[in-house]
Amino acid sequence: MFTNSGKTALTIRKIEVSGSSHSDFEVTSTCGSSLEADKSCTLQITFTPRGQGAQTAVISIVDDAPGGPRQVCVEGIGTRPEIKALPLRRDALLRFQP
Repeated sequence: MFTNSGKTALTIRKIEVSGSSHSDFEVTSTCGSSLEADKSCTLQITFTPRGQGAQTAVISIVDDAPGGPRQVCVEGIGTRPEIKALPLRRDALLRFQP
């Protein structure tokens, strides 16, 4: 949730992801390019790891308010998928003929 606690509308110039694992994180938002005073919008962060272990990035919201940009550090943990081998049943085999 991102809230404009100011007394005037906030112009949002961009929302970007940076850092060593920036491509593992995607941000979608309901913010648009302007946020009225005392209103909020939602940021949704999706983590799709491309490697194992800790992956970090920085979400930056670039706006026209003093003291910007607003930044949030994010971290996700990539794990190796678990694969289980199941025994084949002989009657479950598929046969293809030319």
